[in-house]
Amino acid sequence: MTAAVLATILFSLSAVSGKRLSHHLSGVEANFWRFLLAGALLGIYAHSMGAGLGGGALGVAGPSGCGPVPSEEPAATAAGTV
Repeated sequence: MTAAVLATILFSLSAVSGKRLSHHLSGVEANFWRFLLAGALLGIYAHSMGAGLGGGALGVAGPSGCGPVPSEEPAATAAGTV
């Protein structure tokens, strides 16, 4: 129940801030700054409350396009040598 109320409040604040910010900036620029702020706050939360970059999902972050790509061994040539 608490999560639902929090999500409702944050969603409404997002709409209000988007409306107010769009009066001062263009729509694209307003969304850019809102997403940048949201990403920064999410990153701060993830590193302070979570495992940071030490979590178990880091290995799949690279192939999904969200992080560093793990090192791979070079593919073998047709003759079977590296």
